[in-house]
This record gives sequence, C-alpha cells and structure tokens, in this order.
Amino acid sequence: MGVFPTRLKAERSSRTSVFVTLLLSYLVVLLIPVIVFGGLYTRIESIMVENANNANMALIEQAKQVVDGRLDEMHLISRNTSSHPKLDTLLKSGTLQTAEERYDYLSFMKELERYRNSSSFITDFYVYLRKSDTVVSPGFKTNSSILFSEIYGYPNLTYKQFQDDILHGVHFNRFLPVTEVGKGLNKKRMLTYLQTLPFGEKSTPKGALVILIEERQIMGLLEEIVKANHGTIYIKDAEGQVLLSAGERSELANGASASESGMMTVSTTSARNGWEYVSLVPENVFMAKVIMVKRMAVGVLALCLAAGIIVCAYMTYRAYHPLRDIIRFIRQSHPTKGGNIRNEYEFIKSTMADSFGKQVEMEEQLFRQTPAIRANFLLRLLKGHVDTDDISQQSLSFMGITFPHSSFAVALIELRDASGFIHHDCEREWALIRFVTGKVAEEMPGYAAYAVELEKNEVAIILNVPEECGKGVELYEWAEQVKRVIEQRFRTVTTI
Repeated sequence: MGVFPTRLKAERSSRTSVFVTLLLSYLVVLLIPVIVFGGLYTRIESIMVENANNANMALIEQAKQVVDGRLDEMHLISRNTSSHPKLDTLLKSGTLQTAEERYDYLSFMKELERYRNSSSFITDFYVYLRKSDTVVSPGFKTNSSILFSEIYGYPNLTYKQFQDDILHGVHFNRFLPVTEVGKGLNKKRMLTYLQTLPFGEKSTPKGALVILIEERQIMGLLEEIVKANHGTIYIKDAEGQVLLSAGERSELANGASASESGMMTVSTTSARNGWEYVSLVPENVFMAKVIMVKRMAVGVLALCLAAGIIVCAYMTYRAYHPLRDIIRFIRQSHPTKGGNIRNEYEFIKSTMADSFGKQVEMEEQLFRQTPAIRANFLLRLLKGHVDTDDISQQSLSFMGITFPHSSFAVALIELRDASGFIHHDCEREWALIRFVTGKVAEEMPGYAAYAVELEKNEVAIILNVPEECGKGVELYEWAEQVKRVIEQRFRTVTTI
C-alpha cells in the first residue's frame, strides 16, 4: 500500500526538477535582451538625471549671481563709510562735543544718507561710536540704549548681549541670520551685517558699522527661482550658519535630512563672500520626466517579460513531452537491475526503478520496527518526555495509537504471584505473563488502553478517558474487571 504513493512522490519530484531546469534554460536566454535593455535604460536615466541637475544648477547659479550683485552694493556702502575722512575724528571724540564736532556729525549724517539713497537693497544702517556711546545713521543720532529699546532692538538679545555681541564685538564681514529687528509696528525680519571700525581692527574696536537688509529684499530675488522648481533655497555663510531660506520646505535648512524628506540637493559656493547657495527640489518635480520614462520602460519591459515567460513555458512543455512518456513507463514498471547507461532517459528509468525497490525495503524494515517504536513512545509518554506539539495524528496512526479524548489515566499492575501461570522462574515466562497482562488490559472494553512494561513484575496501562469520567467510578470498575480476568483465567495474583 505504501509503494504507490512513494512512486507518485518520486515521480513528481523528478518531473518538477526536469521541468524547472528546462524552464530556467529558456528564461536565461530571455534574460539576455532584458539585461541589455536594463543597461541601456540605466544609461538613458543617468543622462536625464544629469540634465535635470544641470538645469537646477543653472537656476541656483542665477540666484547666486543676483544676490552677489546686490551684496556688492552693500559692500560698497561699507567701504565708503569705513573710509570716510570724518569717521576717524568721530571715533575719537568724547561725550562733550564742540560746535565743530557737532558740525562734523551733521556732515557725516548727510553723507550716510547719500550712501543709503544709492541702493534700494539696503533698508537702513548705522555707525556706532564706542567712546561717546553714540549711534549715527542717515536719519537719526542717539545712544546705544535708546537704539536698542526704541529703534533696532533684537527680541532674542538683552541689552548687555546686544552691546557685547554686536556693538563691542570684533567683526569682519560678519552676517547674522535673519531675525526680527525693531519695535512694535516697525518690527521686520532683517539680515544683519557687522563690520568693526576702524576697518581691520582685531583687538580693541572703537566702533561698529551695522547694515540692515530686509528679508523680503533677498526673498524677492529668489522667489521666481523657487516657483520655477517648486523647491527650497537656503543660504549659508562660510562657517556653515544658515542665514535665510526661501520655499515651502524651509525646515530642512535647520538640519532635517533632505534624503529622508524626498528632496534632491544641489549647491554652489560664491567666490566673493564664501556663501553657499543650496537648492532643495522635491524628487517628484526634479525627476518628473525621468519617472515618466521609467514607468513607460517598466511597463514595456513587464509586457515583454510576461509574453516571454508564456512562450518559455510553452516551449518547456513541448520539450518535456518525451520525458513525460518515460515517467509513465516508470510508474508502470517493476524494480529491475539497472544495466549500462546508454543515454539520459535510460539513466532516469534505471534510477527510478532502483529507488522504488529501496523504498519497499525501507518500509518493510520500518514495519518490523513498529512494535519497538510504539513501546519506546509509550514509555517516553508515561515519563512525560514527549512534546505534545510535535505529535501528529499521522505519527500516532503509524504506531496504531489513537487518543480520542484529551484526558488520561495510568493504571499500574503489579504481578504479585504468578506461580499459578509460570512453572519456571525464567525471563521468558515472565515476559509471557507481562504480555498477556498488557493484552488483557488493552482489549478490555471501555477505554483506549496501551500497555507499557516497566519492571519484571510491573506493567503500566495508559488509559485515554473521556472528560465526563471525573469521579473515577468507571475506572475502578474497569480495574476490577482486568484484575478478575487475570486472576481467574491466568491464575496470577495482581494489585492494580
């Protein structure tokens, strides 16, 4: 009974391996043009990405040139102011001023106003004179305290910090990031430029030039570029500090990962001031044409692959047809001695025939070992060494064991006096009485019972009992019947 399923399994395994081998051979041939197509497409994609990068780089270069051009106006005002003839006199003057010094202040303010009118890029600027604690701009003259509290204060700084970091610090073409500057309705987001006076002083500055540029002045220069690529542009100074950003995803300028946010990055650095202009463009915009071509290519490739696989399967089936006849022959043949292998088909026939014979022999050996396997299993089950998760119904059926219920009981039978059954106290007769005792218990109606020999005069009975047998009355009745049969029919005194 076990030979025929095994033959089917072996036949199926052989048939599958041969079929897959043939199919893979055709698929390898199919993959050659696919690989060529993939390499060609990769090259085309890289060219399109390079073109998109170049276009984005051209936009960011345009932004750099425009901003650098307007910053040149600011630097011209800085140079003119720091080199003004009257500046050195004003830096040395004290709080008590003569009429001549007051005239110098007025003349200097008029020059500053002329500088400011020369560029619409500059919002305002002022000169701080440390010795006299005076602030001079094109429109006012005051001290640093009033300047901070009423005109150009920084909400994120205290007056002391304002003095130490901005007015008294050493600066050389330094920029502060865009932040709110001013008070009340005059509060605006400004980019701050700082320059120590006199120009080039590195230890004890006598003053400072502060230029304020409204954020919208630079944003207006970048707006068209941001709209063109639907991305974000931010500007960093030579130290890597982000000065300002423009676009919908400006949070990326503060350290967020562009790759994690689905953005493509290009950057360029200005040779004039060391500023780095970084452009972030969404991948769906940056790669729009590339994605469209990719989808078309993948669609065509998928269609060709599907058609190619169908053709490969059909050709494999046709090539497999002769082997199918050989498999039919193996199913119908009996095991025979293999002769010389003349070709592949004869080799398959002889191999399958030998395997069938060996399978039959193994099954016969296994059948002869079934009682020993069963006894070993029951002994391990009795000792609790069996993992119930590893027990299958198929393995139990193979050993002739069935457990219809989930509850178990164990009956221990002690053969106290077998002198009425055995005549010689030898192992053969004791084995016989143990076997008889186990068979009596197993064949006693009521429960599924299985005997396990423990000692010379002890036999354990594993009982599979129904759940409703809770009080054990039926078990005692069963034990009484077993005891009565053994003692009456086999004249052996027992204890259960």
